[in-house]
Amino acid sequence: AGNDRSMVTLFFAIMVAVGAAISILLGWHLYLVSTAQTTIEFWGNRTLRARAWVQGKKFQYPYSLGCARNWQQLVGHKNVLLGILVPSQR
Repeated sequence: AGNDRSMVTLFFAIMVAVGAAISILLGWHLYLVSTAQTTIEFWGNRTLRARAWVQGKKFQYPYSLGCARNWQQLVGHKNVLLGILVPSQR
């Protein structure tokens, strides 16, 4: 009984760790889609963003159309939720 309890505790700890890691990756990709960037572009834009901040300017990624339009562009539908649930017909 004691060994079973420690196995359940171990599996629970592993599930929590994996769930946290997947949640972080999900958040990261939601941010990238919302700003119309790839991971490589994000790291390159970090430098440009820092330079603009030093000059007192706000950096705007040139390919971003705004959060809603970026998602519309990704899913191919004006209703983003519908576009996610029903694949694009394009």
